[in-house]
Amino acid sequence: MNYEISSGIILSSLTLQIIRWLRKLGIENTVSFILLEILLPFGIFLVAEALHVNGILAVVSAGLVYSFSYQKFNPEIAQLHVLSKNTWSVFTFSLNGLVFVILGMKLPNVIHVVWQNNNINNGTLILFILSITGILLGIRFLCFWICQNFEKNGEVTFKSRFQQTALYTISGVRGTITLISALSLPLFLTGDTLFNERELLISIAGGVILTTLLLANFTMPLFAEKKVKTTKQLSSEQEIAILRQVVTDLTKQMTPENQAAIQRVITMYRGRILHLNKDEQYHTKQEELKDKVLKWQFIDTLDQLRLRKIGIQVAFRHMRRLNKILYRLTRDESYRNNMFYGRLIRQKLRLKTFVPVSRDEKRQQRHYLFNSNANFVVKKLQELDQQEYSEEMISFYLTRYLKRSDVDDQSAHGNTDDWLAFAIQLEREAVQHAFELGEMNRNDVKLYRENLLAVESTLSFDEE
Repeated sequence: MNYEISSGIILSSLTLQIIRWLRKLGIENTVSFILLEILLPFGIFLVAEALHVNGILAVVSAGLVYSFSYQKFNPEIAQLHVLSKNTWSVFTFSLNGLVFVILGMKLPNVIHVVWQNNNINNGTLILFILSITGILLGIRFLCFWICQNFEKNGEVTFKSRFQQTALYTISGVRGTITLISALSLPLFLTGDTLFNERELLISIAGGVILTTLLLANFTMPLFAEKKVKTTKQLSSEQEIAILRQVVTDLTKQMTPENQAAIQRVITMYRGRILHLNKDEQYHTKQEELKDKVLKWQFIDTLDQLRLRKIGIQVAFRHMRRLNKILYRLTRDESYRNNMFYGRLIRQKLRLKTFVPVSRDEKRQQRHYLFNSNANFVVKKLQELDQQEYSEEMISFYLTRYLKRSDVDDQSAHGNTDDWLAFAIQLEREAVQHAFELGEMNRNDVKLYRENLLAVESTLSFDEE
């Protein structure tokens, strides 16, 4: 067995090195890489068989090693990961179905041969199947029970823990590798000797698979949680929970190289969360923070005007825009146009800023004011009490203005589309997972996917 595992690891590692070498040469054809992934198991199987080792185990070990290459995402392979995951999902579903079709076709004939064979008692055959099934389930139960000791959840009772462990134990019913390994056994041994026990091994493997399959179908409802089915429409809370999970998953993939691109995608998702939240108190706090951010920009603009870092023309246009937004948001009479103009004229007379500036100077001053406002807002946001405003609100504006303060960095633009595609795929997977758990019904899933298509078609990465 060591030779099989070693050969799979070596061949898979060699393939990964070839892919890295191709990327260094500037080759980024995702279709070619996906085709290479599809052909890789067949190539490893043929090489392993040529070396007279088990090709099935070599392919399994190679797949495990190859999967590690997707544990840490780089910006350039985010799109490849999405395509690879979708492609292999289709293959996994199709091949699992094909294996059980083969099982249904081959097993009756094999069992008939073994049943008529006098070399082994039929009762002994059934005992073998039940014994192996019991040992298999016992090992699964023990492994899951031990793993739950590392979970930090003191509120789980012994009964709940037992039910969860039992549910995980009986849910693994595929046996694809077992069946393929049994069917790949040779008909003849060395020296043209007939392998008489081949049908017996296939019968035992098929019997164990069928037993675990039937056991899962009839006993899983006893351990699974009873959920009350509802027909309500898709709630904002469900969508917000999914979006927050996507943000969490994206944050885990962040590195210094992809930080700018991922932050842009996270900003979009946090904006959707803020838009979806219907809680009145949450909405009030959100409006408060928006008001503070605008006032901070107003204050910083006045400070820069007093310091003569900018001229009155640049300050006037920017403050007039802020003034209109603040009045529309707060309906505070102090932001009425006539009061604003009077205050600005008095400011101009006091500072004596009558000297006109050129167009290039105005552009430089606008750029300076843009960065100054962003830095001032970031500083004030970092000083806020997170008990008064949620971390989500603060992070939304913080990410937004950090992006503004570093607006000259264009490195993120080329990779943002890939990370957005990755985030949308995470969102789709979260919806499917919620549906499988019974947290969303078919109408919810259909509505969410329609909304997701609409969002996907309207998202843009243009700078504000």
